[in-house]
Amino acid sequence: MFSKGAILSFLLASASAHYPYPPYYEYTCQDKAGHVIYGEPCWRGWYGWPTWCTGYTCAEISCDNDYARQFCPETCGDCTTVVDIAQNNTSNSSIETLVDFLVQADLVSTLQGKGPFTVFAPTDEAFENLTASTNANYTEDQWSAHLKDLLLYHVVPKKILSSYIFEGATVKTLEGSFLTASLNPITINGAEVIDADLTAGNGVIHVIDEVLLPLSATVDIVDFLTTSFNANLFSTLVDLVVQVNLTDALQSPGPFTLFAPTNYAFSQIGDFIDVNNATQVTDVLLYHVLNGIVLAEDIDDDSNATTLSGETLSFDTLYNRFITINDDSQVIIKDNLVMNGVIHVIDEVLIPPAYQPDIVDFLTSEPREQYFNILVDLVVQVNLTGALQSPGPFTLFAPTDAAFAQIGDFIDVNNATQVTDVLLYHVLSGIVLAEDIDDDSTATTLSGETLSFDTLYDHIITINDESQVIFKDNLVMN
Repeated sequence: MFSKGAILSFLLASASAHYPYPPYYEYTCQDKAGHVIYGEPCWRGWYGWPTWCTGYTCAEISCDNDYARQFCPETCGDCTTVVDIAQNNTSNSSIETLVDFLVQADLVSTLQGKGPFTVFAPTDEAFENLTASTNANYTEDQWSAHLKDLLLYHVVPKKILSSYIFEGATVKTLEGSFLTASLNPITINGAEVIDADLTAGNGVIHVIDEVLLPLSATVDIVDFLTTSFNANLFSTLVDLVVQVNLTDALQSPGPFTLFAPTNYAFSQIGDFIDVNNATQVTDVLLYHVLNGIVLAEDIDDDSNATTLSGETLSFDTLYNRFITINDDSQVIIKDNLVMNGVIHVIDEVLIPPAYQPDIVDFLTSEPREQYFNILVDLVVQVNLTGALQSPGPFTLFAPTDAAFAQIGDFIDVNNATQVTDVLLYHVLSGIVLAEDIDDDSTATTLSGETLSFDTLYDHIITINDESQVIFKDNLVMN
């Protein structure tokens, strides 16, 4: 009699002798040079058990035994791509411009992928007509994002043969917008299909007689701000643009980069800007505009740019994603492409240096004045207003009215010396941003006394083991 262990050992040894460990079945789509185009390699088998293969293949298939081979395909699938079809175009209309643009926009590898794709390919003549009618020069580097957007508007992530197209059909493109089809003849957003069903292994091409235009090629800056979707977000900005007659300028060819504050951002500026003063409003608006197209990816950390007002904006980036302007305003929606540039939405209005408030102005302006009445009254009482409006620069740790309400009778508010000492104990010489404050650090105040700081997670700041910074980095003129 054999033990169970001996039987198991015999079976495993027999399996190992018959099937190599582990077999690997190559199953990929390759070009003639052996470069993988699309598809995936097979799984590794375990002791010769067959594995299932999926996708296309133009590679030789290796199976390690006859039993496994019957589970692997031995014929090649169609490994042509829509790029191959475009490059070796057999239709009656030339699409060489499209091929050149795909290379320029770095989309060749995308369309050589597994797909499937349907490409609506404009003729060379269609692109010539577009060049004559559009502001964009798609051969220039600064228009590269617009070109990519335009091309992706012609690609649908499905394989749609002409026989599958029906009246009123809508499909979503890789650009993100939708195309609508009509019949008799077949048209896509009004462009007629003049040569259909140029098929490839990963999709199909239909040649069309016009270039399809996404929003980035049909709306200008003002149009974008006033669309029904955006009207409630930018109505204050649009009203000011109209008020100071900048509409035509922002509808001109440009191109421009606009940092667009939301309505909420404008509601927070208080009375720093006189909205009835055309000069001030114009200066502020032009302070939000750059010449040329500046995408988010073009903005380097610790960089700056000159605006149309002649003043300079400073930029900081974090993780190549989060963009802060002038240490204050953040880009919250980036890279909205329009036909004459690009728009980035920001959460605070950018104030030109000439109109920036000083410390006292900041404390007494809406909507902040309701929080700092006691602080301002004490500053006035001991004649420190002039000092806090001087060039400085200073860093003020400003207690709210609620904070003053908690001090009880520790301070005699009628004693000018005590009040002065307390106020100056809240002021440092120089500009100290939150990011400049290290954990377990100290700083000397204008009263001559020392403050101690602790930080938690690099953003929670505690002073003298008790008071916390609740709103940081409010930049003012001094």
